[in-house]
Amino acid sequence: FMSSGLEIRYSANEIDIDKERSGESLALSDAQRRKLDRNGEVSRFDMLYEFSSSDKRHLVTPGLAYIDNGLDGDAMANDGGEASINYIYKANDRWRYVFNASYGEYDFDDANPIYATDDSTTDYGISGTVSYTEPFGWKDWSFNTTAGWYEEDHDIDFYDTSVGVVVFGMFRKF
Repeated sequence: FMSSGLEIRYSANEIDIDKERSGESLALSDAQRRKLDRNGEVSRFDMLYEFSSSDKRHLVTPGLAYIDNGLDGDAMANDGGEASINYIYKANDRWRYVFNASYGEYDFDDANPIYATDDSTTDYGISGTVSYTEPFGWKDWSFNTTAGWYEEDHDIDFYDTSVGVVVFGMFRKF
């Protein structure tokens, strides 16, 4: 933005589930099932600022985000904020290291009719990627590996999520 390190992003998505059946197999009223509807719109607003060292080998980008999951079911709709940081270190022309961390908190609009309680969630995660260009002298090829961990902790334990990932890959630039 205006030749600074400031970046502002906005995105909006629509969720349209053809046959939304949440709560259909349970003894819930029509009004209670409507609270579980996962259709709707998701909006995200991000502000990031990139700082770099004079030699451009170190890049640090902290960010803040507001996310509005405006879903039709009030028990599924939620909004909240997220803080993140990204660090890139370019060791030389061949080695690059990327590290990410994030933390977010979200509050839901209404009580979940299945569990008869309001939900809120806290999520956090970290990841690291190592990239090596031209392995074995192969021009235009890069090898990379990523390891990451993500945790989502809800007040309603049924929705808790934990993900760990390790990825190895190669890609070619054209």
